[in-house]
Amino acid sequence: MVMVRGKVRLVSPRLLDRTSTLDAEDWHPVHVEGRGKWFTNVNLPSLHEHSIRVLGPESLLRLKRAAGPEGAAKLDRAPTLIVVSCMLGGDPPETVEAQQRLRPPPPPQPKLEPS
Repeated sequence: MVMVRGKVRLVSPRLLDRTSTLDAEDWHPVHVEGRGKWFTNVNLPSLHEHSIRVLGPESLLRLKRAAGPEGAAKLDRAPTLIVVSCMLGGDPPETVEAQQRLRPPPPPQPKLEPS
């Protein structure tokens, strides 16, 4: 089971069968590479249409070119194009300083004397 912002978004077929609180009609099958069949309550066909509308139809072609022959074959089998992006940034300096002030001091080093 995968939860995002407190909501269940991905479940195994076994869990979907056993859980009465999840309405099976709202869940769409999705094949997860190396993990088999799972179910998501994200409307994948709508997500695919929206991503093509936003990114343009040539985005899949560019992705296939970048993936190479083996990756392109996997993309041909994929029913939905999902793009994920993120921007990573470091902590602001004041956060780093606050973390350093809260960090406990290092333990004292034992004095080594020649034997």
